[in-house]
Amino acid sequence: KDAIAERTSLIPDALLDLEESSAILAADAMKPSEECDHRAAALAKLGAPPFRKFIKERGNISDFERGPCKVLQLNVGLYCNQACNHCHVESSPLRKEMMSEE
Repeated sequence: KDAIAERTSLIPDALLDLEESSAILAADAMKPSEECDHRAAALAKLGAPPFRKFIKERGNISDFERGPCKVLQLNVGLYCNQACNHCHVESSPLRKEMMSEE
């Protein structure tokens, strides 16, 4: 209980976890096509169908309609002071990729 009370930050633990799994999370660890296959296989193991199949079987495609763009998001780098599991670009404190000034 005292050890929990003394803890003031989870950042050191998160950074250690990121460093230990950096080979798996590294941007060049897999080719994009391999990464897609890897993710599809992981979802299949969980019984989750591919998105297009799910929509085709359960969704009403006629209800989907492209609308005007309301938000434009530009990611200029992958460095972030957080490492969220849900991050769509897999940013973290270990990622150093940045857009060039050119």
